Amino acid sequence: MNEADIINLLRQDNEFMRVARGINSQVPPDCSWCIFSGFVRNKVWDYIHGNTTPTRALDIDVALYMPGDNTMAINVKQKLEELYPTYSWDVSNFAYSHTENNDSPYVNLIDGLSKELETITSVGLTLCSDGSLVIIAPHDISDLVKCIIRPTPIIYANPEKRQLIVDRISRKRMLEKWPKLQVII
Repeated sequence: MNEADIINLLRQDNEFMRVARGINSQVPPDCSWCIFSGFVRNKVWDYIHGNTTPTRALDIDVALYMPGDNTMAINVKQKLEELYPTYSWDVSNFAYSHTENNDSPYVNLIDGLSKELETITSVGLTLCSDGSLVIIAPHDISDLVKCIIRPTPIIYANPEKRQLIVDRISRKRMLEKWPKLQVII
């Protein structure tokens, strides 16, 4: 599976495209954004594992990058909750979320994604104004398509944060849902 395969998989997924169009309609044109984390990961791993019943993500993670407007993420989240009340939304403006992680300011959306817990979590997709889907993957897609869970480099250096990954794998029962997974901590 390569980037084109992931894009085709998600383009054919009515739920994903409906959500992507909804997000695109709520963010300013000069704002970079992507859907990332479980909503993307689950769809790819379900496909690889041949799961016919989709694994529903508990929430939809949306990353924005809009310096100068710290309230935009809150406003976008409220609008998405009104449009799609059946989903739980986690909307973060990565221009400001570095403070939650005690990091230096993130210079763009890709930089923010690169600081996520796992390489698989840092894979996102955005819907461009021309209707094309683009993958944003600061650590590439190889771990996602090989079903490998591993920390991003910044997280690998911190044993306490690596433990968060172990806890999350257990809490989300990932190895039960997707038995081909490999964990490299």
